[in-house]
Amino acid sequence: MLEQGAVGFRYEVDVQPVFLFVNPKAGGQIGEAFLQVPQPFDVEIRQARSKARLYIFSLTEGEPGNKPGFHFLRQVVFSYSWVRVFIGGGDGTVMWVVSEAQKHGIHTETSLRIGMVPLGTGNDFAQALGWGGRNPDPDVLLRNDCETLAEMVQDWVRAEPDIQDVWKVSLEVDEEDGFIYHKDDVMRNADESYKKSLETYMLLYCGIAKDAELAYNVELHRTKSQCCNKLVYAWQGIMISLHFFCCVGQRVQRVLRGLYHGTDKKGPPIFEVGMRSTGPRLFSNPEMLLACTYACATS
Repeated sequence: MLEQGAVGFRYEVDVQPVFLFVNPKAGGQIGEAFLQVPQPFDVEIRQARSKARLYIFSLTEGEPGNKPGFHFLRQVVFSYSWVRVFIGGGDGTVMWVVSEAQKHGIHTETSLRIGMVPLGTGNDFAQALGWGGRNPDPDVLLRNDCETLAEMVQDWVRAEPDIQDVWKVSLEVDEEDGFIYHKDDVMRNADESYKKSLETYMLLYCGIAKDAELAYNVELHRTKSQCCNKLVYAWQGIMISLHFFCCVGQRVQRVLRGLYHGTDKKGPPIFEVGMRSTGPRLFSNPEMLLACTYACATS
């Protein structure tokens, strides 16, 4: 039985729509395999007189705030009280989807039930929700008319929802000397001026000091292999630990002491000559205060 729903969308009352938004670059290009699945992908639900209809979209298609997958999702949300949305990617991809949904006028708290397909390196969020941390095999995924994917969809529609906190993080830097970086590039506004403030969504945790430095260095050296990325984590962790314990490493106490002295422009400036540069720099070089919003919406 067909009923008329939102403009441009017709739905069947015995069909459960399921969306999968995939980061094609995640998991060493594993996400590309999901985009080869025939669309839409229907799965008969066991022990239920209904079926699930899976719609798969690439997160890289379209511009931020104007992506076809989210326009279609908004139409479907108008016809259903809530919709299952699964995310193929790492922890950061979760906030990417949340941010895009809100940019398209979708109320994520009430309209979406979000699940994970782990395609990242650590997959902390996926493991916390019980979806595991191992990346699926792309060859097995498409075998036998996507039989493995059909089994995954069975699990998705049977899953029970739970509440997860999401925070909004606001970051502001000094108008004269502050910069906000995305990896190794300075972020700019549309008019090419330097961005001095940033609002983004955060899941799981926000890093400061050495854990933030570790996550930042890993992002700069990330590979396409989950195994290699874990080795990068281990190597960077060893290097940072050696610098912290064996060298004149930075300490949060020292950095904060330097920051307090430098908050008042009328106060005495505190400079020192760093070991890695010939010019003066702020006491203790507060580069370590890179706030790494791990699993944020930056793509």
